[in-house]
Amino acid sequence: PPGPAQRRRPLLQPVKKRGWPKGKKRKKILPNGPKAPVTGYVRFLNERREQIRTRHPDLPFPEITKMLGAEWSKLQPAEKQRYLDEAEREKQQYMKELRAYQQSEAYKMCTEKIQEKKIKKEDAGSGLMNTLLNGHKGGDCDGFSTFDVPIFTEEFLDQNKGGRRPR
Repeated sequence: PPGPAQRRRPLLQPVKKRGWPKGKKRKKILPNGPKAPVTGYVRFLNERREQIRTRHPDLPFPEITKMLGAEWSKLQPAEKQRYLDEAEREKQQYMKELRAYQQSEAYKMCTEKIQEKKIKKEDAGSGLMNTLLNGHKGGDCDGFSTFDVPIFTEEFLDQNKGGRRPR
């Protein structure tokens, strides 16, 4: 007799999901770079949305999307596959264009600018953190007053070193 694991398996093979791997975020759009393609589901929504809007002009956008989501769930696998295949073709084309763009001078210049911004942001963030932790000692930082307001006084720190309250 088949074991418990074999009994739970469905008789039909599940439809292989295509698109972006689970948990992998899409990167931000790069200037002058190729535009990332949409998924099969989004293709379906975009194609059918106008038809629903003309039939139901008073329906708000979220309601239209709910209707289309339900329609997508009931769609025959062969019909769904048409959208998924087209999305996969676009994704493959996008990957080719992205590889070509990553070899270009424009991409290299763009990534250098992004790195510079990250470094500046990190420097500014650590400077702000030091200011907050150590108190502000002068008037050379924009946006801060010249008052020296420590977060934890020496008395407070001494009192709490042992982890017990004084009697």
